[in-house]
Amino acid sequence: MKPNATPRQTPGRLSGCAAGRSRAWLIALGLLLPQLATAATPTEPVLRVSLAIAVPATDFPAEERALLRVEYKAGQTQATEAGIVGDILARVQRMDGMIKDIHGLVEAWPQAGLAPAPSPAAIPSPVHATPRPTPTPMESNNSASSSDTPLTMRALMASVIVFLFWLLGKRHVYIKTQHLKAAAAPNPATTPT
Repeated sequence: MKPNATPRQTPGRLSGCAAGRSRAWLIALGLLLPQLATAATPTEPVLRVSLAIAVPATDFPAEERALLRVEYKAGQTQATEAGIVGDILARVQRMDGMIKDIHGLVEAWPQAGLAPAPSPAAIPSPVHATPRPTPTPMESNNSASSSDTPLTMRALMASVIVFLFWLLGKRHVYIKTQHLKAAAAPNPATTPT
C-alpha cells in the first residue's frame, strides 16, 4: 500500500466519527427502551382468586338485583326446558325406530295365497328344465279380498302404535306417583325420636 493513498470508503460505512455517534445513540436507545415501555403501560392490580362470596355494594340498586334474579330464573327455566325437549326428541326417535322395525317385519311377512319368490340359486338350468304351469293363487274361503290385506296391516300397525303410547302413558303415571309417594313420606333421619 502506498503511504499517500487515501483510505477507501465503502458506501455502507460511515466515517469514524459519525459511526461512533450513531452507535452511541442506538445503545442508549436500547438501554432506555425497556424502561420507557414499562413507564408507558399503566400498572394494573393483580387479580387474586377469592373463595368468599362478595356482598353486594350498598349503592347497587334493588331494581337491578331483581332484574338479575329474573334473568337467572329465566336461564334456569330455559336449561330445564332444553333437557325436557331433548328427552322428548330421544323418545320420538326411539319410537320412530320401533315403527320402522315393525314396518320391516310386516313387509317381510309372506302374503296369504302367494308363493314366495324363488331364489336365483334354486332356479334349475334351462337345459334340463321341463316347463311347469305357473301356480295360481289359491282361492281363500274368506270373504276378504286381496286388496284388503294392506288395509288390515295398516290397522294392525296403528293398533300396535296406540298400544305403545298407552303403555308409555301408564309408565309415566306410575313413575310420577312413585315420586309423589317418596316426597310425601317422612324422612326417618329428620323426624325426632
